[in-house]
Amino acid sequence: MPTIEIDIKEVLDKLDRKLDGVKEDIADLKAEFKEDINGLKVSSARQEENSKRLEDKIDNLSKRLDSVEFLSRGVLIGLIIAILGAFIRMLGFGGGNP
Repeated sequence: MPTIEIDIKEVLDKLDRKLDGVKEDIADLKAEFKEDINGLKVSSARQEENSKRLEDKIDNLSKRLDSVEFLSRGVLIGLIIAILGAFIRMLGFGGGNP
């Protein structure tokens, strides 16, 4: 039966080097993960800020629209009154000269 001799020190050194490589890979992944999380936090904060701006713009637009609707109603009522007045004058019920 053949015998195989292995130096345990060499095997342990190889394992140590591989473990060091794995530790470095894990450290790199951890750093990348932290960067990604920080980036997400910054992105989330920007999204919240943009959302707030958008809400403010929508509120301002709604106020403008309400104002325009009010003015439009006033103009429409004035136009209806003017048309009715002209129609009444045409029928001869006006107080002016015939």
